[in-house]
Amino acid sequence: MAGNDREISFDAIASILFEEHDRPASMSIKAFYKIVYFIDQGLIEKGYTTDVEHFWYKYGTMTVTAGSGVTVESTGESSEVLCSVTPEELELDSAMETEIRTVTQEVLADYDRLNTEGLTDRMYEEAPYEFQRQYRELDGLIQGEIRCRGSESQEFDRESIRAQMHEFISAFPEEKFARFTNDLFLWYDILSTVLDDRTISLREIAEITEIFWTIVMLELATNPETGVESDTLENELNIDDAAGLQAYLRHRLSQLEREHLSVEIGTTSFKEVADLVMVSQLDFVES
Repeated sequence: MAGNDREISFDAIASILFEEHDRPASMSIKAFYKIVYFIDQGLIEKGYTTDVEHFWYKYGTMTVTAGSGVTVESTGESSEVLCSVTPEELELDSAMETEIRTVTQEVLADYDRLNTEGLTDRMYEEAPYEFQRQYRELDGLIQGEIRCRGSESQEFDRESIRAQMHEFISAFPEEKFARFTNDLFLWYDILSTVLDDRTISLREIAEITEIFWTIVMLELATNPETGVESDTLENELNIDDAAGLQAYLRHRLSQLEREHLSVEIGTTSFKEVADLVMVSQLDFVES
């Protein structure tokens, strides 16, 4: 391999991963991102550098695949990863190839033991912010309820979800992400209100929860410390405009505010109105 003999390319990692994996033809996108993340970490711990680019998004890190031998194919509701290069084509140094294979085998053993969710849990131990771990707990509660009861169920453990929502709010770094203060508290008001509404389904709870999370994570995904350039993100997510998507999701929050937080002024006292929407109506200034 040309260049630094301690530098490993993403193609080298991917090509060996696909050889070592039990199903070398393809791999689920979720498993791929998690496995590559830990292979990369393992190689860095051994003193190598890599050109792998990760960025944090809604459910863990994603890996930039543009310009590599890795492609992502959508198959209905799921996606699979394919790799078009082989270690032989890359003419890897034998000692380096052995190191990559060793680390890859170790990570795949962890994957076999822990599965994708277990690796994701481990990944979140290294998340840059505590609020990411708290959101994972919140999402896990909601998705667990959906698996048990069905997405249209209106009977579910609302209090556990409410308690974890408060944990997430407490962990959110408002000073660092002051530009999301309005979004945060509007989302809080909406979710608090719908949790009191016995006609609201788990599907609606999940949708409201994900809207705010996507707004925040589009920002985190392009943060210099935790993400990539905007055009790279848009390419990897197959979206036209990340800022435009954020604006649309803020519009959705406003629609949900009108739907769930509207009150009849003529039959409600001013104090009751203020109590109902006090947080979302505060004059927070976005930076």
